Amino acid sequence: MLELTKNLKYLATPVPDFSFAPWPTEPYQLGRDLLETLYSKGGAGLAANQCGLPYRCFVMAASPADFICFNPTIVHESPEHEEQEEGCLSLPGLRFIVSRPKSIRLRFTLPDGHRITTWLQGYTARIAIHETMHLDGKYFFEGVSRLKLEKAIKQAKKKGYNYEGLGLLAHCA
Repeated sequence: MLELTKNLKYLATPVPDFSFAPWPTEPYQLGRDLLETLYSKGGAGLAANQCGLPYRCFVMAASPADFICFNPTIVHESPEHEEQEEGCLSLPGLRFIVSRPKSIRLRFTLPDGHRITTWLQGYTARIAIHETMHLDGKYFFEGVSRLKLEKAIKQAKKKGYNYEGLGLLAHCA
């Protein structure tokens, strides 16, 4: 199982073509390691950089099968949005109502090297957006007001989570 980090403010490195470039770990094994960590923490999605790994890869628990996505890019977002509460495995205790597109078109590479594009909607789209934001060096709460973030940090502290000194307030609206 991998360890989680709170430092998500760096761009993940695109994964090279699996068949031609030297690859430091087997893609399926990386996916399995991320999924094991995801399930052990009770999450819905997990980006590699949440575990301190530099790779542009995320996994998500989805039905009918789990996703392992390398080099994901959101190529279309629906104009319709919906609001829903979100949290993050790297920042437990922080929860916000976040507006996200209802559907997206996601292009990514599978662990076997095949590149696909698929439509995701609802909760699955929300997870993919959240994890792609992490890979882009962003926190899920970016755009939330400073007042809401300060309040959430105080509430999280009452639950035993200390986010002081991480500079989180620099990333709010």
